[in-house]
Formats: sequence, structure tokens, C-alpha cells
Amino acid sequence: MVGQLQEGQQQERGHGQGEGQQQEQRQEQQQEQPQGQQEGQQQQQEEEGQQVGQQQQLWGRKGPRVLSAALKYADLRLVEWLVGEAGCPLPEPGDIKACKRLAGAAAGSGSIARLVWLAARGLPVDAEAALGGAAAEGHVEVLQYVLGMGRTDGDLASCTAVAKGHLDIVKFLAAHLDPPNPGAHMIRLLTVWPDVTSGRDEELCAALPWLWDEALDDISVQVAFIYAFQRGHLPLIHVLLGLRPEFIPEVSRFVLMAAADGGCEDVLRWLAERRSAAGATAAGADVGAGGGASGNGVGAGGGGGGDGVLEPWPWGCCSAALANGDLATAAFLCSHGGVAWPPDALAQAVAKGLALSALQWLVAHGAPAGPGEARAALAAAGSSGVREWLCSLQLQEGGAAAGEQQQRQGQEREHLGAKRLERVGVCCAVQ
Repeated sequence: MVGQLQEGQQQERGHGQGEGQQQEQRQEQQQEQPQGQQEGQQQQQEEEGQQVGQQQQLWGRKGPRVLSAALKYADLRLVEWLVGEAGCPLPEPGDIKACKRLAGAAAGSGSIARLVWLAARGLPVDAEAALGGAAAEGHVEVLQYVLGMGRTDGDLASCTAVAKGHLDIVKFLAAHLDPPNPGAHMIRLLTVWPDVTSGRDEELCAALPWLWDEALDDISVQVAFIYAFQRGHLPLIHVLLGLRPEFIPEVSRFVLMAAADGGCEDVLRWLAERRSAAGATAAGADVGAGGGASGNGVGAGGGGGGDGVLEPWPWGCCSAALANGDLATAAFLCSHGGVAWPPDALAQAVAKGLALSALQWLVAHGAPAGPGEARAALAAAGSSGVREWLCSLQLQEGGAAAGEQQQRQGQEREHLGAKRLERVGVCCAVQ
């Protein structure tokens, strides 16, 4: 009996020890399980960090450019895939340059939703950049949305619309900007229009009366005429004259130089006819008044004097044509009124780096080229060919001058000899 009790106690003790061991094992397993999870999470985070680093290294500096192109040309779902799945990084809100690029691209797509998409991700939407992007592509609805975002001068958008030839955008901006300045838009339009458009001259001429500002100052008016003459655009010139009839282009030195620089013979001939008519009118007025100047008088403002002779073209006109290598325009000027050669025309031409053929043309058509002029031009010459030609010209002119001097001296000696013989004859007759 006692033995059975002892055996039962031993079994109970063993059972209790077994339960304790199992409990300890369960506690150890419970402690080990969170540690394993933590290690797994840390490993997962490290792997994700490495993946992000690899993606950033993969995209590099191309990431913002790719994202900008996708915003402008691709579907918005592709943009979301690039950011979410492909790991294309969004710029930081403080990266102003990158944010402006994205805003301009989103507005250039013509989709307001893309601007909203950028704003929803905490990126600032630059109003000026968005206006420029929308103006470049001609999206009026996006312009309206951006203008509602806040105050902006829209100067960049206006320039962009003009450069792209979007007259409807120019009108829209001129009507909504504060303050509107259609005159400035008109000047910009004239500046770049022929370079970005083709076959739309009628559209430009139709838009000018709307853009023309009656309060434009004289300098802006002259700038408008200068661009029209430089482009050789007679229809545009007539439109401008209709808007400002009191402007007389043939008396503006800058307009004449612009026409010569453009080299359009039709425009030059039109100017020559106006100058000739002005000269004839001035001559008739002088004769009718009874006190007109005779001879080769020159009227003020490019008109003629008493006999209606035109004032020569300014030297700057011929210089501009020769600088372009346009000998035909220079010849036209010489044959339609002549050129007012300054004493240092040759030196100025050499200093401007005109070609040797242009310099030879100058001398052949009456530019002063004596020994003094050649010597002054030689000081500014840089090309060896031009220097050799000037030296030969100086020698030729010097030799011709010396020959003329010797001839005059010989004539004087002959004259003195004849007088002496005459005196001798008189003395002999008296004796």
C-alpha cells in the first residue's frame, strides 16, 4: 500500500515536471516567434529599400523627364503605373524647376485632370508654367482654369502663344490679363510671325487692327514698320499705313535701313517711288511759291529741291546690303537716287569685315578711296587679302596723284617758258 502511494506520488511529480517543461517550451516558442517576425519585417524593409534605391538609380535624372513626357502625351493610367509600379520618383515639392516642368507638361496635354492629379500628390502647380504650356498648344479651357487659380501677368504665355502663331490665344490673353496690352502683343507678333508660320499672311493682316493700340508710342510704331519692311511684306505695310497714316516711312532712316537689310526689291522700288513723288511735290511747291531752290537742292524729309532731285539713300542702307553680300540691292540703291558716301565709308566697311568683293564694289561705285582713305582703312583691316588690296590701291592712287602733279608742273613750266619767249620777242621788237 505504501509502495503504491509512493509510486503514485512519483508519477504525479513526473507529470508535473513534464507539464512544466512543456510550458517552458511553449513560452520559448512564443518568444522566438515574434523575434522571427521582426527579423522578417526588417529583412522585408531592407529588401524594399534596396529595391527603391535600385529604382532611383535606374531612373536617375531621366525620371522627371520621362514623367513630364508621359503627362503631356500619354494616358493618365500610364502615368500612375510609372509612379506606382515602375517606381518613377516624383520630385520633391521644393524642387521648383522640376515642378514647373511637370505643370507645363500637364497643361500642355489639354487635360485639367492632370493638373488636379499633380496637386493631389502634394506638388505645387506653378500658374505661369501652366499658362505657358497651355498657350503653346492652344488649350483655352486649361487657360481659363489656370487663370482661376490665382493672379498672374501671363507674359510668358503671351510670348509663347505669339511664337506658336496662336492668334486666338493671343486675343484671349489680351482680354483677360490685367492690364491688357494688345500693343505689346502686336509687336511680339510682328517680331516672330514670319519665322513660325507659313501661308497665314492674311490672318496676320486681319488680326493687326484688333491688336493695334491707338495709344502706342512713336517708337513702338516705328518698330512695327521696321519689322514689316525688313520682312519685305508690302500687304502688311499697307495695313500698318492704314492704321497710322501720318507715319511717313520714307523719311525714317531706320525703316530705310531695314528695307535694305531685307533686300526685297518690290519694297525698295515702292519706297523709291514714294521718295520720287515726295521730291516732285516739294519741287512743285517751291516753284509755285516763287522761291524754290535751284540746282541740286534737297528737301527736308527725303524730298527733292528746286529741280526735284532725290536725296541719296543713307550710307547705312548700302552698308546693310553689302554686309549681307547683297550686291544687287546695293546696285539698286545706287541707280535709284545714289548713296550718300561718308568720307570714311571705306574704313567703316573694312571695320565691319565686309568681303573683298564688296569693298571693290564700293570703290568702283564712287566711294572715296584716295591715299588717305586707303591708309585709314588699312589700319582697320584684318584679312591679308584686304590689306594687300588696300596697299595696291594706295600705291595706285598715290601714283596717279603723283602723275597728275607732274603733269601740272610740266604745264606750268611750258606756260612760264612761253611767257619768257613772249617777253624776249617784245624786247627785240622795241630795240
